[in-house]
Amino acid sequence: MSIACADIGAYFGGKRFGKHSLDKVGLGAAAKASPNKTTEGAVTGLVSAGLCSYIGALFLRWPNPWLGFVYGAGVATIALVGDLTASMLKRDADVKDFGKIRDAYTDTKWAPHLKRLTYLVDAQMNFGGMIDAWLS
Repeated sequence: MSIACADIGAYFGGKRFGKHSLDKVGLGAAAKASPNKTTEGAVTGLVSAGLCSYIGALFLRWPNPWLGFVYGAGVATIALVGDLTASMLKRDADVKDFGKIRDAYTDTKWAPHLKRLTYLVDAQMNFGGMIDAWLS
């Protein structure tokens, strides 16, 4: 849920407030991989994910609901890095969409939904592992 909130928040925040490309904050490679991403969009996406997870922590009655915000923003950060990495790989391979590569191996109509699910699970597991290592 936090990644979906991050995507939605980043899209609308970038459309409404986006004026600075990611290369303005020292992320030149990211700006080349995904030139339409803005710093304002990235920040609104992280805040959106944090707020979404904070509300979830309140509903779940976490003892420290502010950790929900930290969790959501952390997961959104990993998802953003993964998205930028995928964009760099696509640009290097001169492919507009990974679906063109995938279609050579599968004909299923539900494969895009499976791809989205794997991105969500990967980001959640990576961040969970980082938190576990930090707390150990």
